[in-house]
Amino acid sequence: MSSLSQQSVIVDGEAVTFEGPPPADLQQLYQLIDQALTAGGRLITAFEIDGIDAHKDPSSLQIPHYQCVSGNSSEWQTVCLNAITQLLPVAENAANGLIAYGSAMLAVPLAHSLNELTTAADKMGEVLAPIETANQFAEQFGPSWSTACKEVHRKSNQACDAFSESIKTQDIGQAAACLVVDLPSLFNTFRSIPETPWQTPK
Repeated sequence: MSSLSQQSVIVDGEAVTFEGPPPADLQQLYQLIDQALTAGGRLITAFEIDGIDAHKDPSSLQIPHYQCVSGNSSEWQTVCLNAITQLLPVAENAANGLIAYGSAMLAVPLAHSLNELTTAADKMGEVLAPIETANQFAEQFGPSWSTACKEVHRKSNQACDAFSESIKTQDIGQAAACLVVDLPSLFNTFRSIPETPWQTPK
């Protein structure tokens, strides 16, 4: 029996059939599976080539010959909500850090504060990451909490604009207010949006 006839492609525990043999090019195979799953509202969450995890080792997609490809998938909604949940601890730590950061800024010379604002902006990105992801989810799927999430997203954009303007005008007081009050407060509001998987009591 030839090696070609022994090739198998299994996704979510079921054999995948093709018109003819499976594609020899693994990147093409991955794209075909990805397109088929995406059309059904699912995403590839695992993809192994002869036991090698292609998500951890993308170079495995260059292997010229393979025997068995095994993949798993999850609904896009599940993947997205899991991503938000995973981002929350980092965002919470960053929000707490911004409070301390903004408070300290007011006690140091202006030039030092301006230099440190760039670092603060990186922490802001960590706070905003789950809000941005949730807003994309809300726009696509329209869950019951869409309106509240979009409002938090809108206000967070406003806070970022105010922070950017404060840097331009060297208004340390306004910059500190964004870090100490505005963004942490918006993050807490986001965490307490009713009916979300991540809701926490106010």
